[in-house]
Amino acid sequence: MEGFVELTLPDVAIALLFVGVVAAVSALNRLFLEKGLLVGTVRTFVQLLAVGYLLKWIFGLDRWYAVLAAIAAMVAVAGYHGARRVGRGAGRAAVVATAAILLASVLVILLLFGAIIRVEPWYNPRYLIPLAGMIVNAAMNGASLGMATFANSARTNAGRLEAALAAGASSRTAARPYVREAVKTALIPTINTMMTVGIVQLPGAMTGIILAGGAPTAAVLYQIVIIYMIAAAAAASTMAAVLWYSRTFFTSAHQLRAEPA
Repeated sequence: MEGFVELTLPDVAIALLFVGVVAAVSALNRLFLEKGLLVGTVRTFVQLLAVGYLLKWIFGLDRWYAVLAAIAAMVAVAGYHGARRVGRGAGRAAVVATAAILLASVLVILLLFGAIIRVEPWYNPRYLIPLAGMIVNAAMNGASLGMATFANSARTNAGRLEAALAAGASSRTAARPYVREAVKTALIPTINTMMTVGIVQLPGAMTGIILAGGAPTAAVLYQIVIIYMIAAAAAASTMAAVLWYSRTFFTSAHQLRAEPA
């Protein structure tokens, strides 16, 4: 296996020039993106550097409780940020998103490490944390987009929902078309990625294995498994989140709420 080429802070500084070019173009064209680029650049550096040192500590500790605590933190942060898209009623949405992300992630992780990637020990942080991060991220994106789409549809079509309820439909029946629309919309990015993976881009996991000196064929097999797991996590999380979240728009008497509970 070929040696891994390590980068240094001066190398990162050179890469920063690319962001500087984008900022300069924004300033010249009065796009006013400079502040966002600055904040994003600083946050990227600080967050990833902090995570790098944290993972180094967890890898050195090599204890199951530290690994599970890291994954629990991922799920909690994902649930909070996943609910921010819905606007009003984000508090309840955060609970729903966290529960859906946790459910989907646990199911997929158990399948992945129980039947496919059988490492020893089972909590091996070099495998479990990176792969769990990908799965949780996919679950977050699906749940977030699904809930936001349903919230927008429900608010836009409040009159139609009330008419269906007045005609005797249950809240589940009245909301069904908007639930389906939300789930389909949320899964479009995942399906598009599956359609173009390997042609338009080389995914991150595959690229990382190749950069680390692994054989391209081995990297491909890993990436195929990861793509399938990501798709499963996104689908499970989206369906669970949208179904649970849609219920918060109705009372127990099948009446449309002014705002989600």
